[in-house]
Amino acid sequence: MTIRKKAFSVMVEVFERHGTTTLDTPVFELREALIGKYGEISKLVYDIADKGGELCSWRSDLTVPFSRFADMDGKTLVPLIMIYAGYHELISHWLRTHCVVEPFVIATNRQLSTMHPIYKLLHPHLRYTLQINALGREILISSYGVIESTFFTKKYSMELSSVAYDKLWQFDLQGLPNDLLHRGMAVEDPSAQHGLKLAIEVYLPNILLV
Repeated sequence: MTIRKKAFSVMVEVFERHGTTTLDTPVFELREALIGKYGEISKLVYDIADKGGELCSWRSDLTVPFSRFADMDGKTLVPLIMIYAGYHELISHWLRTHCVVEPFVIATNRQLSTMHPIYKLLHPHLRYTLQINALGREILISSYGVIESTFFTKKYSMELSSVAYDKLWQFDLQGLPNDLLHRGMAVEDPSAQHGLKLAIEVYLPNILLV
């Protein structure tokens, strides 16, 4: 409980320092409290049965897992959640969604006419990226910001992200179909329409048309 209070106090202090307000969301709840609300439940709800036999779950679109539920021995689930949250936010979210997109935002605005069909396709997705990233650098990934203050990676958070960029991010793997093949979301199939068989048939079939 003491560790939890300390962690929350640090997060609250950092966010209040930047003028934000508190938003309370559930973390772990009984499954029936989380299903049937909205969204694709099978992709958003993760079931975790505690040792008492009750089926508890958490929803990835509502919150980050932290309080009100932990495994009884405290030695397995919570560390895994910390590692997952750290990897997701630093690699999948910050690095792959925000950081590496900046050159594409700049190139799109410098090189393409606003009438170009590719510009029109990208503009809704790239419109506020630089502004969002600027706020992220100020509040989230800055020295002693939210991530350094609360993540298990602490002061090494940006170093971890940089190493992941150096070792994992390859330009030739970002476009289709290489991205789908590299992530195991498709396999080569010469008999298929686009030479690919998707691991999940409803997963991005239309983007292959582009």
